[in-house]
Amino acid sequence: ATKIAKLIGFFNLIFGELNEVEKALLEEKLIEVIKTSNLIAIEVQLLFKAHFEYMFKKIFVIEVSKEKQIENLNCRNEHKIEDKLKLNNDYHYLLNDDVIVIKNNSSLDELFKQIDSNL
Repeated sequence: ATKIAKLIGFFNLIFGELNEVEKALLEEKLIEVIKTSNLIAIEVQLLFKAHFEYMFKKIFVIEVSKEKQIENLNCRNEHKIEDKLKLNNDYHYLLNDDVIVIKNNSSLDELFKQIDSNL
């Protein structure tokens, strides 16, 4: 499910079941807030697959080498590492002015420096 769908589900829990008009209005407002705010960060694993990239001013794609992915998965005691690697590599994106690719093969400090320099 998309983040917007999850947020709509959250609103359903708080306010009761939203009808289709209310869901559409809520989605429209969320998109407006995302487009007009410089302070929103959203992690969307399937952003490109769902074709939601149009909603964002700037997109950071974090690329990680296979070796670093394996190291990270081992640190988290993950099982079925090959399956996880396949999932991590199952996306495609078009490189344009809104997409910034950051290589994350070093430390977290270095990753944050790269992100900060591109904000």
